[in-house]
Amino acid sequence: AAIQAAIDAVDAAGGGVLLFPLGTYIVSNSISKTASTAHIHIVAYGATLKTASTTTSYSMFYPGSNWIIEGLSLYGYVDSGTDYSDVVPNWSFGFRIDADQVNITFIRCNVDNVPYDGWLIADGNDIELIDCTGGQTSECYRNTVAIAPSGAGASVEGVSIKGGKYAKAKNRPAIDLEPDGGGQLGMVYLNGGVHLTGRLDILNTSNLTVLDGVVFDGSDSYLYAYVFLFLDLVNVSFINSAY
Repeated sequence: AAIQAAIDAVDAAGGGVLLFPLGTYIVSNSISKTASTAHIHIVAYGATLKTASTTTSYSMFYPGSNWIIEGLSLYGYVDSGTDYSDVVPNWSFGFRIDADQVNITFIRCNVDNVPYDGWLIADGNDIELIDCTGGQTSECYRNTVAIAPSGAGASVEGVSIKGGKYAKAKNRPAIDLEPDGGGQLGMVYLNGGVHLTGRLDILNTSNLTVLDGVVFDGSDSYLYAYVFLFLDLVNVSFINSAY
């Protein structure tokens, strides 16, 4: 409640910088400001948000447009040993963008141990992940990052993932690019030394995906591309691979 109130206050003031003190915060509801267009910069190095219990079915953080979120960590469950078979993973995401938000930047953020996608980008434009990490201490369940416009009218344009390290999820890829149910996926860029220790799935059949300087590392890390016609590979490397 205190975090949501602080975000509401900064938004009402027309924007500004919100500093999270060092520490772990237990959240029992979604933090959400999807209608916000104020320029809000959250700086949260050393701050971690955790959900209240292993039975939660809410997404953790819905950012607004024109936000920068820097240094914030999301950890899906207080219990690091959660058995996902005992959890109903009903749309329990980490960061969720699905309300046509625009111009959102994540810098050095981290997501671990959520029972669905660490990041879900399902409807929005100009989204950037810079030197972020996912699944490094405890894997996410479905995808570490899902760029997946879902349903007629949903679209995702101008996504850039620069640098960072993304591990395999328990049940799906490290990064999944997959429009669904009539959603439209625009160009996606992975560059700046993105390091993958999990699979990259590309099912974008209508627009270009650019991989520049991406490193696939380990036996769980490989590229699955449905259509190579829309794929541009530059300086891509595979190391420690079984394939």
